[in-house]
Amino acid sequence: MISKNLAEGILEAALAKGGEFSEIFLEITKSLYFYFDDNKLEEAVYGEDVGIGLRVLLKDRTFYGYTTELSSRELRRLSKNLAEAVSLGENYKKIILSEKEEYETKAVKKYNSVDIKEGHEILKIMNEKARSYDPRIIQFTSVIRIVEQNVIIANSDGDFVEDKRLRTIVYGLSVGSKDGVIQTGYEVVAGTLGWELFTEEVIDKIPKEASRRAILLLEAKEAPAGSMPVIISSQAGGVLIHEAVGHGLEADLVEKGVSVYRNKIGEKVASELVTLVDTGTLYGKYGTSAVDDEAVKTDYNILIDRGILKNYLHSRITAKKFNTTPTGNGRRQNFRHPPIPRMTNTFILPGKSKLEDMLQRIKKGIYVVKMGGGQVDTISGDFVFGVEEGYLVENGKIKYPIRGATLIGNGPKILEKIEMVGDDIGFVPGTCGKDGQGVPVTDGMPTVFISEITIGGTEKGE
Repeated sequence: MISKNLAEGILEAALAKGGEFSEIFLEITKSLYFYFDDNKLEEAVYGEDVGIGLRVLLKDRTFYGYTTELSSRELRRLSKNLAEAVSLGENYKKIILSEKEEYETKAVKKYNSVDIKEGHEILKIMNEKARSYDPRIIQFTSVIRIVEQNVIIANSDGDFVEDKRLRTIVYGLSVGSKDGVIQTGYEVVAGTLGWELFTEEVIDKIPKEASRRAILLLEAKEAPAGSMPVIISSQAGGVLIHEAVGHGLEADLVEKGVSVYRNKIGEKVASELVTLVDTGTLYGKYGTSAVDDEAVKTDYNILIDRGILKNYLHSRITAKKFNTTPTGNGRRQNFRHPPIPRMTNTFILPGKSKLEDMLQRIKKGIYVVKMGGGQVDTISGDFVFGVEEGYLVENGKIKYPIRGATLIGNGPKILEKIEMVGDDIGFVPGTCGKDGQGVPVTDGMPTVFISEITIGGTEKGE
């Protein structure tokens, strides 16, 4: 690890040529990964990644370097090189770190007490459950990953923090086949906890839900096309909101002018029924941590309050540019990357409406239960998303499953067209990619009724 005295010396050396802020990010990540495919365990891998990232800031400029060697000699070399890159003349700033604050994600069973046989047995059981669901299931692939990330962050503002994080994820993908048609179904469970994630309920849910969706799509009818009302279930987990809205609220994109929400603080950007929150404090969720990757405590950030844009997601750099405070959203994939504004757990707060009442408002429309992948233009807010599980609704009744549907629209406009917000809420974990970095997140939302979305369908006309 790194002592307080050594950290102070490295931070001072990094500022020796005129830098304004320096930061050490030490990371020790240990992981256990299982990959099961074609009726057998293909991989079982223990991994370890160790290194330090060192950052120096000067106005709008970032000087960054990293090393996998943790010796004091190597750290002094790296800090000297960064100081020389700044090179504005001699500068001395005495750094006095606070006493180290320590945080830890508690777990019943961590990765280092897991036997390979345990992971193999869980995946074997899931494989049997998936394949026995229906004879049309021809393939099942599943993954378990448990990661223990220990980070120590020290900076020239005096912060000195250690955060021991633990995350576990399991997912399954079923493949169904009928008359030459191939369809897939996917299910995932994850959280900030250890091996205790694998309850009987989870081991049963992953393969059965994945297989159910694959078979459902084999039996589904082609989706209609056109502009129509849509209900998005809480089971969809807010993926649409994350992609079509959330990224546009990350302050680095706002500052660069590539967000549709630029210069709109205080303006109405959504239906008054919509309150959008991002928080790293939500217990057990995949995007949760005590502090972000800049030693800023995570917080409960209201981004949109009853339709009014209130805030962006900030790192230390963007907060300074916007003359505000960091929101605890400075995140990085690992020590090889500098932190940037990222979402953590992002969701719409529940309302008061019932699904039954939403259905009654639809003469012809779509009920979306699960979202698929998609694309978003953060500058315009335009998006295209696939529907993994959806149903045709006619005269207030769910009629039959559909396949091949896509949702086509604009994030801000869709927010304005939310006319009912359900009294439920659902969350879906995932890994969010941005600027070549992936970080764990959770997306959430209640069931919502949207008065109109363009549906791209595959149904052939008469």
